[in-house]
Amino acid sequence: MPPDGKCAVVPPDQRRGPWLAKRTIEQLPSEAFQRLCSVLSNRSNWIDVGSPQPGTEIEAPPPPPDAELALSLLERDLQRFLSRNLGRIEKGLAPDPDYQLEEYTSDVGRMDFLCKDAQGNWVVIELKADWARDEAVGQVLGYMSWVRDNLPNGSTVRGIIVCKDAGERVKAAIKLVPSLSVKRFTLDFSIGEMS
Repeated sequence: MPPDGKCAVVPPDQRRGPWLAKRTIEQLPSEAFQRLCSVLSNRSNWIDVGSPQPGTEIEAPPPPPDAELALSLLERDLQRFLSRNLGRIEKGLAPDPDYQLEEYTSDVGRMDFLCKDAQGNWVVIELKADWARDEAVGQVLGYMSWVRDNLPNGSTVRGIIVCKDAGERVKAAIKLVPSLSVKRFTLDFSIGEMS
């Protein structure tokens, strides 16, 4: 097993078969478990945690299929909460009375939020209940372009991606687009004894 501070990376020629998609070792068939042990015990597969191999970006894996529904429900609840609390995303955000705030439909898709900032500029907000991946940047830029070309005073449109976390490529990409930002949400839920 890799020591503390290291993890094992499955070599590309061994990334086949459904055994990688399993969530726990207990679910692995004996043959797959033996292959996994072989990968873990081979020191040439070990890398430092936080130091990806050259040319390899470590991103969060896509959620398992049964988690898709849970993420969809979380995103819907997050959208409902934030629609009533836009100021939690950015002070001064407000709906425009002439346009639908949630799920505004355009020629390029439905925007999670279409609103205005304190200066009266359009803001497109894309919610991601989990990680924001590369496609989230393309999605929000497409919406921003549509707003720029189709809504009054659209030339000053900004975009915000609200997510649990973002991959390194997303963080790097937004550096090139000053009108696009990424904001992280956290959920804080606790239960205590009643007095």
